[in-house]
Amino acid sequence: MTAVGIDVGKASLDVAIEGRPGVMRAAGDVAKTDAIDARLLCLMATMFADRLQRYRAPLPWQRELRDWLRRRGQVVTALQAHRQQMAMCPGPIRSMAAATLAALRRELAAIDQQMRALLDMHATPSLGSCEGLGPVFQATSLALLPELGALTRRQIARLVGVAPMNRDSGQSSGARRIRGGRAPVRVALYMATLSAVRWDETMKAHYRQLRARGKLAKVALVACMRKLLTIINARRRDELLREAAAPA
Repeated sequence: MTAVGIDVGKASLDVAIEGRPGVMRAAGDVAKTDAIDARLLCLMATMFADRLQRYRAPLPWQRELRDWLRRRGQVVTALQAHRQQMAMCPGPIRSMAAATLAALRRELAAIDQQMRALLDMHATPSLGSCEGLGPVFQATSLALLPELGALTRRQIARLVGVAPMNRDSGQSSGARRIRGGRAPVRVALYMATLSAVRWDETMKAHYRQLRARGKLAKVALVACMRKLLTIINARRRDELLREAAAPA
């Protein structure tokens, strides 16, 4: 089940999305009518109300930052595609493709400038407190992870999708794997961790320790992602506490 929110004007609604067949089987009713659907929705609301949180609509600047991030991803994808296509283009077409590439690079620079302006106004020191936490990670965290600092380290790890999930049954114990979570945040965290394990002394030492213990490179890197997220979450939590304690 996925908990989401819908912003309707000035009202906020809590919404839970669940595949209807699963709910029907659990309720013992496979027929479909409007009355049955309404009864199933009421049943779900009763069962899962304590798991849902009140939806908080993003602030205008967060919406704007999300839009810039979305467009940046589109431009980066287009740049990669054009670079690959240029290698197979004949001479006359290659010159036209080069002009397109130049236009995309200018647009990317303009997008980064707009994002930096928003970061200058809204980013906090915690988001840049480790080596490797660049503007893309900071923008992604501000726009797509507003819960940062308000959750425990386990909750934030599960939300981003870097928490190892058990696969146990009876006496058998399966390998723990990460799954789910917010993919755009996880991708930004992955890229930040790649830099952090090279340039940040704490993260570098942690990565080397894991590798020395026999952990696979990818497993060690995911563990470093989780540790880096934990550090940022704790520092952001401290910032929120200081802001709450500050006199109005």
